[in-house]
Amino acid sequence: MDLFENYEKELQLAVDTATKKVRQLTSVTGERRKIILQEIDAEIENIRDLMDNMRHVARNSRGSDAMNVRIKDYDRKVDVLTRELNATRNQTTRSDLMAGATGRKFGDIESQEGDQRQKILSGNQKLFEGSERLNETQRIAYESEAIGTQTIIDLKRQKDTLLRARDGLDDIDDNVTTTRKVLGAMSRRVATNNVILALIILILFGTICLIVWFKWLRHLIQ
Repeated sequence: MDLFENYEKELQLAVDTATKKVRQLTSVTGERRKIILQEIDAEIENIRDLMDNMRHVARNSRGSDAMNVRIKDYDRKVDVLTRELNATRNQTTRSDLMAGATGRKFGDIESQEGDQRQKILSGNQKLFEGSERLNETQRIAYESEAIGTQTIIDLKRQKDTLLRARDGLDDIDDNVTTTRKVLGAMSRRVATNNVILALIILILFGTICLIVWFKWLRHLIQ
């Protein structure tokens, strides 16, 4: 999990950096613009490598569902970033074509194209911000779904544990019932033995009394 979070921090930094550079393209021209575009391409390549590393960690880790939710969120962010970059590049290409033309008429057209480009970029910016809010909402929904799924799994495990405990209590109850039966049988045997012992004692006592009677007391009385 620590490795995944380290990759995620690097990825978030790379996404933020690439986003800022894409937005800088509206205010730069010429060679500086080309350099920024190259830097953005390098950042996007780094972003894709980091996401591949995160997918590899998620495949070999517990709690991969939550990780995959976060990866999907970054997939959407990268898609939005790529669309905005492509839109900016298309506008740049059209502006360069217009800049290669000569004459006042082409200058007016270029000015109109510039205004349209600004409107498109402004629309793309609003789209990007709306997509960010939507992505955040979807991310929260996915995380809630993952938490709900994990909660259901935990509840099922707890249910299985309780069922096993109940089965164990049933076994204990059966053992207690069996023990009570054995103790009852032993008690009856003890009572029976006590009765037999009392009868034996009475018989012996009677026998002794007869012997004393016939051997000593009878002669004395006669």
